[in-house]
This record gives sequence, structure tokens and C-alpha cells, in this order.
Amino acid sequence: MLWNIRGLGKLDRVPALIGRIRDYHVNFLGIIKTKKKDLSSGFLKSLTSNMPFNWCHLEAKGTTGGILVGANSDMFNMMVGDILSYSVSVMLTCKKTGFV
Repeated sequence: MLWNIRGLGKLDRVPALIGRIRDYHVNFLGIIKTKKKDLSSGFLKSLTSNMPFNWCHLEAKGTTGGILVGANSDMFNMMVGDILSYSVSVMLTCKKTGFV
């Protein structure tokens, strides 16, 4: 799932995100414009409940930007490539098939 969320700080965004992750059984997540400098491990765990996820986060600059990428660690090995000023690149390897 990829989503331009336009700010995780708005009250309705996080419950909507959690609902979509659960309803669609999301195994890969890319969120842009998080507008968050820090994301705690507790917050990240709350997004996916019992599913184990690996996360990579590019901090927002002030109140703009921010990228969050996550992958279900039961299904994928995630290797972070580059975290640049405006982008995050990761390489996912499917544990079942080896597909990269």
C-alpha cells in the first residue's frame, strides 16, 4: 500500500491507516508526507498490531515531508539502500520465493 497521507498528526489519519492495513492485509507500506520528525517503536507497532514489520523512516524537515517504509518481516527481508533528502530506497526479498 502506498499513501500520501498529508500528515500523521491529524486525528483521523492514524485510525484510517490502521484500518486499511488490517482490512487489506498489507504486507508492504509506503507513506509520504508523514510530517513527523520522530516515530516511536510503540507507534510503529500500533500500526500493524501483531504483524512483525521492519521500518525505515526519513524524518520530516520542520512540518513538511517525511517518508515511512515498512515491510512484513515474516514475508520479506528488507535492506535499506539509500535515505536521501527526498527519497528512501529499499530492496525487498521474498522469503518464500527468493524474488527480489
